[in-house]
Amino acid sequence: FCRNNHSGISINVYGKGEKEAWLKDEIEKSGLAGTLFYHGSTKNIEEAFRQSAILILTSRHECFPTVILEAFSFGLPVVSYDCPTGPATMLVNGENGYLVPAGNVHKMGETIVSLLNDVEHLREMSSQSFKSAKKYAPSIVFGHWQNLLAGIEPILHVG
Repeated sequence: FCRNNHSGISINVYGKGEKEAWLKDEIEKSGLAGTLFYHGSTKNIEEAFRQSAILILTSRHECFPTVILEAFSFGLPVVSYDCPTGPATMLVNGENGYLVPAGNVHKMGETIVSLLNDVEHLREMSSQSFKSAKKYAPSIVFGHWQNLLAGIEPILHVG
């Protein structure tokens, strides 16, 4: 979708995994080498976030995807598969991101293109992303832990 319809859009992939060689090969075979860039792992992910408009999360399984919180802290809306646990607890559809049915590549592409084509909505979602990050500020999370732990009896008794 990027190559034919949206000049100037690039997709940057960060991370390492067992399918690295396959991914590089697929990028070349598909003719997307000028649009889709594989960077491997990086020690400067903050710079990658600063240069991005959105975060695309294509995981099939997540627990608590901290990458979403990192993206929110840079004002990035998130487009994610609605995989079991994780993203659905953090994303509010249409406000700070979008949840796409798991594995639906076509819908993922449509959602990304639609968001990138609506600059005003992208700005609004960016603002909401910053607000969403504040919910997970250390002082707030610490307060939740204090409340939770205050009601727990010690498990181990010495004596």
